[in-house]
Amino acid sequence: MLKRLPILITCLLLAACGTLEISIYQTPTPDAAPQATLAALEQQNIQLAATVAALDPANLSLNLDSPSEVIRMKLLYSHTFWRNIFVDGSVTWNIPQTGSQPSQTIHEQLRIDQTIPAFQRIGGPADAPAQYFSLSDGKNILQMDLTNGLTESRPLPEFAQNTSTYAPSATISDTINPHPLSGTIGSPLSEIIFSSGFAQTEGTFKPVGIEYIAGRECLITDFTRPDLPRLSRFWVDLHTGIILKYQNFENPGEILQNEYKISYVEYDSATTDDIFNLNIPALPQYTVITGISPAPTASPAPPPSADDPLGAVYFTITDHKYGQETYKLARLPGSCVAGLVSCPTFEIMPYPITSPPEVLELFWAPDGKSAAFVAPTGPEAANIGLYLLDPGPFLAKKLTEYTIIDPPSWSPDGKWLAFRVQDGNGGEEIHAIRTDGSSLTNLTADSGLPATSRPYTINGWLGGSVLLHARGVGTGFYLYNLTTGDVRQILKNLPAEASDLYPAPNGALLAYIETNGKKSTLKTTTPDGSAQRELASFSNSNIYPIIWSPDSLRIVFGQGNSDLSGGQAIYLLSRTGEDLQKVRHSVYGNIISIQFSPDGNYLLVQDDDSIGRHLFVVNLSTLEQRKLSAPGLPLDWWWLAPSWKY
Repeated sequence: MLKRLPILITCLLLAACGTLEISIYQTPTPDAAPQATLAALEQQNIQLAATVAALDPANLSLNLDSPSEVIRMKLLYSHTFWRNIFVDGSVTWNIPQTGSQPSQTIHEQLRIDQTIPAFQRIGGPADAPAQYFSLSDGKNILQMDLTNGLTESRPLPEFAQNTSTYAPSATISDTINPHPLSGTIGSPLSEIIFSSGFAQTEGTFKPVGIEYIAGRECLITDFTRPDLPRLSRFWVDLHTGIILKYQNFENPGEILQNEYKISYVEYDSATTDDIFNLNIPALPQYTVITGISPAPTASPAPPPSADDPLGAVYFTITDHKYGQETYKLARLPGSCVAGLVSCPTFEIMPYPITSPPEVLELFWAPDGKSAAFVAPTGPEAANIGLYLLDPGPFLAKKLTEYTIIDPPSWSPDGKWLAFRVQDGNGGEEIHAIRTDGSSLTNLTADSGLPATSRPYTINGWLGGSVLLHARGVGTGFYLYNLTTGDVRQILKNLPAEASDLYPAPNGALLAYIETNGKKSTLKTTTPDGSAQRELASFSNSNIYPIIWSPDSLRIVFGQGNSDLSGGQAIYLLSRTGEDLQKVRHSVYGNIISIQFSPDGNYLLVQDDDSIGRHLFVVNLSTLEQRKLSAPGLPLDWWWLAPSWKY
């Protein structure tokens, strides 16, 4: 009976694959030599393998009588039976029974189009919102951390950009040639979707049953290898050859090690061009599938309120369509920006003047009761106006106007605004004005500020005095008291290489940068220059910007190489130079703005990422980072010019 087994296998093969004309080995006579019998059997097996290899994959069909080689070929060519696919599934890794840790399960959804080729992947821990997302348009890959919105992009490897030439060898060897997208996608589920990798390993496939998985009829197949004491069980889609369920067992004892399972599958559905568009309109979420509930989401927070303990954040959003840009002024409550509550749908604020700039940046008074900004005085106006905003009715009044006005600086008591004006022909002056529009003063016209030391820049305020930095001949620092009109030079002992000064909110210390060759050092000094301290030093670096915390106890600063080739870092340290921490790294090195939250526990940063310009929030207690997002705010729009109203 054993000598007739090859004939039975061949017959099963013919039934499974259509009628083929092949020669059938005749049973040797009893007096034939055993060696001749073995040689004949080996020859018949070679013929069988050659016959299967010559089959058209499209004609392969599976059933309970399918030989191992037919099953292997169905897996090997499974990628030829579909163009695009969408699956929802899970992967569970089981710790051995002697272990103390529980099993781990992830939930993933994959959408793959071999014709582009492109893919989407979204997933995270089971029974929880998605935590990661990746997307490819066939040329590039975008990866996003959904817990914080941080993104990273890179080119799709060249070998994965053309899947049409993928042709795995039907001959078993020591080299496995997986589908180009399988490893590129990086999902455990892609390993069973592209099942050709399992078909290139020596072993035996044995049909053991038929079962429906994800609504598809599957052949249950046990796979064993001669070199491993393990059993793998596959549920193979009878029509496509894709593995819809996969289990690994450890012998002896049949201990289940892990399980891959597809709960929903959809082949060759209609697709649209925007499915694989790298311009993400919003934070991705799991696709809702009939019979499968999406992961739970947090309830939205109430709308912004004047009672929010962390105030509100204002910023400009734009679709950045070159030549046809749309600009809007948006607002979110401070507590949602900090991540303490879920963000509501953002508010679009009415522009407070009839001719707003494209990007409206607000500069809030120390008490948060009003804001200053600069904007054109009319649709075709040649001048720029300085305006004061009342956030209640959200209306503004013009204080003064000049050809060009730089952003203003508030006095600590909120009664004055200092600003630089330019005439467009190289001339510039420093002016100050009361917030009621009175007492407009040209500081640089005062004889106490040497004309030869022009130009001057505003370095902030110390009490009721404007702090000015002379940039011309005889550089130095001056205080201009707007109440008395007195002018005096300070910090004469600072070197000429000292940068602008950055006063702490309480006025006790001033930070500055001292450059010596290729070395940049962050230092502080008291206003009288009696106590100077070195806080941090970097070689071949620029240090900018510098921001004090609201309580004047900590400093945040940006640091990068001179050419920003290595990106840009943000550091936090105490005013005494202790506890230096890197709190963020900017790959693109385009940090425009850094602001503290009113309580000093968070940083709001405008920076670039792989899909545009956005706002990022850093929790200074945990160093957790996330991209700011809110319902209705497209992620492919740019978010610019933030201001945190206290």
